[in-house]
Amino acid sequence: SMKKVMTRRSLFYKNYRYARHWKDGKIHASINQCGTVTRRYSASRPNVTQLPKRGDGVKFRKCYAPHRRDAIVCSADFSGQELRLAAYRSQDKNMLACYVGDNLKDIHSITAAGAMKLKWPSSVVSRVREQYGEDCQDDYDLFIKVRKAKDEADHKMADDLRKAAKNVNFGAQNMARAPKLSETLVMPLEDAQLFLDAREKMFPSVNEAAERASNFAKQSGYALTLMGARRHLQ
Repeated sequence: SMKKVMTRRSLFYKNYRYARHWKDGKIHASINQCGTVTRRYSASRPNVTQLPKRGDGVKFRKCYAPHRRDAIVCSADFSGQELRLAAYRSQDKNMLACYVGDNLKDIHSITAAGAMKLKWPSSVVSRVREQYGEDCQDDYDLFIKVRKAKDEADHKMADDLRKAAKNVNFGAQNMARAPKLSETLVMPLEDAQLFLDAREKMFPSVNEAAERASNFAKQSGYALTLMGARRHLQ
């Protein structure tokens, strides 16, 4: 898609030709401990935290090699840190169930399950409920069964819905509304609003916590990070 092409162009094709050091020909990225307004670490020149895991973009990982024969390259990654913080801040039961407990749920499948009845035609929902609904306690269980289905068409249908829900989860956590999500995710405005409505229904306490934080910032003139750092409003 055009979005994928533009992302690769801005992150890789334009930048990597200048990434090699003039003296040794190696890549020396900058790792910044407090490089963002939220105080999380970041990387720049180039951004080594955004290397593709699959597809054609994986070839950019070949740019990196250990600095000596007996060394290795270790790749570490945060797993949905914004959503984990949202779960902690809001104490939303559905979202906490994705990170705490013995039977962890998939957060993106929860949102997808909420959007399932809104996005799929009623005839399709009725069919999958009849076909996969045995022993399902709720829509989440049903969606997981459809996503694990041996039928390739049903599996892809559920997997595509989860991918869209994943993008909406991260976008909405950064306060993106339907028009912005529609633009960045290349989906109809109605679908973007549909996913937002489904997410709010499945995680009701998250928006309430965000509203409290917003009101606090407006009243005090600053926001607090989890570790207590103040970010003053401009």
